Amino acid sequence: MRASAMKNYLIRMVLIMTCYMITLFTVKYLDQSYDFSQPVRITLAILPVLPAIVTLWIFLAFFRAQDELMQKIMNETTIISAGIVGIGTFMLGFLHDVIPLPGNPLIFVFPAMIAVYGVVQWFVIYRYYS
Repeated sequence: MRASAMKNYLIRMVLIMTCYMITLFTVKYLDQSYDFSQPVRITLAILPVLPAIVTLWIFLAFFRAQDELMQKIMNETTIISAGIVGIGTFMLGFLHDVIPLPGNPLIFVFPAMIAVYGVVQWFVIYRYYS
C-alpha cells in the first residue's frame, strides 16, 4: 500500500466527513427551525447525500492507487461485506412484518456497509498475509 495514497485518502475523507457533519446538522437545524415548503424540505433532506457521493469518488481513487494484491483484498472485502449487509437487511425486512421496528432502517444500510467493510477487511487481510 502506498503511503502517499493512504495519506491523501485520509485527508480527503476527514475533510468530506467534516462537510457531511456540517451539512447534516445545518439541514436538521433549518428543517426544525423554519417552515419550508415541501420541495425545499425534500431538497434539504437529500443534501447530506452529496458528501456521501464524494466519498465514493474518493474511495475509488484510493482503490485505483493500490497494487493488484490490495485491489484483490478490497474486492473480496466488498463482496463479503455487501453480502453480510444484504442478507442482514433482507432478514430485517422479513422481521419488520412480524416485529414493529422503530425508525427508518434504510438510513442505516450505507453506514452498516462501511462498518462491516472495516471489520471484514481485517479478516481478509489476515488471511492473505498469514
